[in-house]
This record gives sequence, structure tokens and C-alpha cells, in this order.
Amino acid sequence: MKVYVITYPAPKDIKKIVKIDQNDYVIAVDQGLYFANKQRIKVDLVVGDFDSLRMKSLLHGLNVEKLEIEKDLTDTHYALIKAQEMNPEEIYLIGGIGGERPEHTYANIMLLNHFNNLKILTENSTFEVVTKYKKTTWDGFLNVFPFNKSIITLKGFKYDLKEHELEKFNTLGISNYLTKDFGEIYVHEGQILLIQTKKNALKAF
Repeated sequence: MKVYVITYPAPKDIKKIVKIDQNDYVIAVDQGLYFANKQRIKVDLVVGDFDSLRMKSLLHGLNVEKLEIEKDLTDTHYALIKAQEMNPEEIYLIGGIGGERPEHTYANIMLLNHFNNLKILTENSTFEVVTKYKKTTWDGFLNVFPFNKSIITLKGFKYDLKEHELEKFNTLGISNYLTKDFGEIYVHEGQILLIQTKKNALKAF
């Protein structure tokens, strides 16, 4: 089973990004319910303090867990904890990147460090943490950022690296791409944030 957590700002066409099966579980976070409803995605649980959900009528008849406005966790973080309790194969956070609150974007990216089976999916990008090895065939930009001091090897990339040490907050790994059929990422020490972005994302600028 996979768990999908839909949060604001959500992609315009979620079904184009993921295929949600009948045995999968969907959690909508606050205003994420609006996007799920608009795209006719069945929701199993709604969580949030609902300070941003304008159409409160959407909550009628649904399984709802209302949170306090003043709390130590964001609504999205709480939803991911609920998702983790189900012991799923994978958790996908749909959305949560961009919007009017850049601090929420940053907070959501940091959540990748709390859940080892979590990926964040947006219209143009995927975000995930790599701690050992990953093979990728991504036809677009591949960006590698160290969450902490890391030693990595990249093979099959335009800019390969061999057991290269990256200090935390190093930006050397931005805007790389594959020159072979697939690329390999080896994390010998530490952990890295891998952001894969479609080439056509540049059209938005």
C-alpha cells in the first residue's frame, strides 16, 4: 500500500503524475481537500486546522481530524505522521512546494529527513533523500544537495564525481544531467537531497 498526502499548493493534474490504486490511502491536508475534490480524487482522511479551507462544506461526510491552530507541528507534518503509522511501502507528498509561503516549502523539504520512505512530487519535480545508492534515467535536470557532510560518486552524468566530499549547504551539484542511458548515485557517507526537474519547467520563466 502507498499513502498519498495532498497539500497546498497541489498540482493541477495529480492523476497525470501518479496512479492511485484502490488499495492506496489518500490524506488531504486542509486546502488540499479542495484540489482533491476538484480533480475527483477519493479522500480517506482529511486533517488540518482548516484555516485555509474556504469551502468548509467539502468536509461533510468525510473522515476528518481537526487540529488546533496553535501546535508544534505543521498540518502537513501531522498528516505524514498519520501516513507513517500505516506502515506503507511508500509515502508521497503531492504538492507543498511553492505558493505564497516560502517557509512552508522549506519546512516540507526538511520533512524528507524525518520519513525515510517519503518523496515529494510536484508538477515538474520530484524530491527525495538518497542515503546509499540510486539508479536514475531522468531526462531533465538532476540536482544533488548534501543534507549534511557527504561523500558521493556520480556516474553517467555530464559532471561526474568520484568520492567527492560535499560540505553541508554546498551547491556544486545543481543543474547536472545525464549523458548516458542511466546515471548512478553512490552515497558513501552522509545523505543527499536529490531534486529531479523536467526540462520544460524552464518555460515557466
